Amino acid sequence: MLAAAYGEALARWSNQTALAINLTMFDRQPCHPHINCVAADFASILLLGYQQSEESHYLSVAERLQRQEGAALAQREVSGIWVLREQARQKGQAMATMPVVFTSVIGLDKDASLDLSAAFPPQVYAITQTPQVWLDAKVSESRGRLMLDWNAIEALFPANMIDTMFASYCQLVEQLAARDWRQPITLPLPEEQQQKRQRINQTDHQFPNAQPHYLRFFAQANLHPQVTALIWRRDGQMDYDTLAHQALRVAGYIRQQGIRPGDRVAITHAKGPQQIVAVLGVLPAGGCYVPSGIALPEVRRAVVYRDAGVRLVLTDDHSLHQLGWPQGSKVVALSEALTAPALSEPVIQAAEAEKYIIFTSGSTGTPKGVAVRHIAVANTVDAGAELFGISAEDRSITLSALDFDLSAYDIFTFLGRGGSLVVVDEAERRDAAAWVHLINHWQVSIISAVPALVEMITVAAHRADQPTAISDGGGRPRNASVAVRVVEPRAAAALCGTGGNDGSRHSLNLL
Repeated sequence: MLAAAYGEALARWSNQTALAINLTMFDRQPCHPHINCVAADFASILLLGYQQSEESHYLSVAERLQRQEGAALAQREVSGIWVLREQARQKGQAMATMPVVFTSVIGLDKDASLDLSAAFPPQVYAITQTPQVWLDAKVSESRGRLMLDWNAIEALFPANMIDTMFASYCQLVEQLAARDWRQPITLPLPEEQQQKRQRINQTDHQFPNAQPHYLRFFAQANLHPQVTALIWRRDGQMDYDTLAHQALRVAGYIRQQGIRPGDRVAITHAKGPQQIVAVLGVLPAGGCYVPSGIALPEVRRAVVYRDAGVRLVLTDDHSLHQLGWPQGSKVVALSEALTAPALSEPVIQAAEAEKYIIFTSGSTGTPKGVAVRHIAVANTVDAGAELFGISAEDRSITLSALDFDLSAYDIFTFLGRGGSLVVVDEAERRDAAAWVHLINHWQVSIISAVPALVEMITVAAHRADQPTAISDGGGRPRNASVAVRVVEPRAAAALCGTGGNDGSRHSLNLL
């Protein structure tokens, strides 16, 4: 029973359903009448495979482990030590280890047990240390009480992990001592971890400012019109006032075309500062933007336009004449939209209104559009800004494509706070060396990117003799998107955040 409870604790904390327990065996065989008079180490090991409980009650788990142990004892002439040596030999290793041990002296003769006589004072401290053993769980009986004792090399485990595992193990043993074993196994997490998970999973939290970020941008333009908003190449710059005025011109054109609040406007525009103008032009007209890259095949863009119900497509002059356009699509160049009279003020959209629609890659079938609301983006952006301490003093770079939703984080985090954006143009879209130059030349302080792009920056920086030190704070690789804060001109620290993924997972997670 105690070994099975140990297996359950190990399975929970290792996140493994199957694992090996190294069982200490006292194997003093009756090979001589006076064998009990021999002072020697008769300990050996027995390797047991433990499968995490799937049964409906605990008794079946303990019985299954007992049957397995009985079968192994019947073949104990083949010791666990021999098995480990053979495993190492066959794999060409110096040695093989099973470093998690269970030692029980319950049921041994009194002279062989670890119990002390009543003449000894109570035990205060004891430890066992065995080479190649990381964790040894000992169970014994002393003065009518069950003793549970774990010895571990704590440096091998995260801080406090062994203590919390042991507390949970003891709690399970206490449950088993007080209840019918024909009940399901319940191994609760420690109270502190339960409270932490409850706090983290309270995703109904709304940040104080639920105002859509495009409105925050226009507020920044009114407060600080001369502050630089967009930067590109070596000397391209656009201040907040100019960007806001161009965006309202585009919004005015869109309204002239009959676009009303909630209508979808596609943006199929080359990467660059004017692409940002297009985004900020659709929203104050009351529209929902639908990004669809210029590199996509016409048939794919046709699916996006059709399924999203796009009423208008904004593009650049070159793409207007070079790309094929689906029949029936109303396509206009942004340069034409910029000739229209500007709206006097942006349309105020509700927090629950759709901000943009992003389509999945379609790698598992037909691409699917996910409508993302203003409030979802606001929660994501504000959570990231709070986590990373982003302010108006920060500057970022637009590495992500517009049809990848991390671009929304780039645009609205910084322009909604009075910061600035270094804009990668179409010619630099795949050029990591150009990114490194822009980062250094314009003193970028924050980079939000998926790990593959961060790796490209790192490689390019080293090739350019501008080494970039990147870490998530724990030395572990991550699959989520990351925000990288540049802390020195030649070094950066990467902080892991809630990652963007197909279908705007990073926004939906905070709904």
